[in-house]
Amino acid sequence: MRVDRHWTDKKLEEMTERDWRIFREDFNISYKGSRIPRPMRSWVEYGAAQGCGEGWL
Repeated sequence: MRVDRHWTDKKLEEMTERDWRIFREDFNISYKGSRIPRPMRSWVEYGAAQGCGEGWL
């Protein structure tokens, strides 16, 4: 039996479709359609400048 790691322990490129589904469930993200971009997991992974998101909090 293979034990999979939690999505928070994986790098972005290691995320599977199942991980993305669980991520969306954890944060109650819903959508309609099939061609939508994946959600951001963090500002660091998104590549935004440091401190960029502080104004939105």
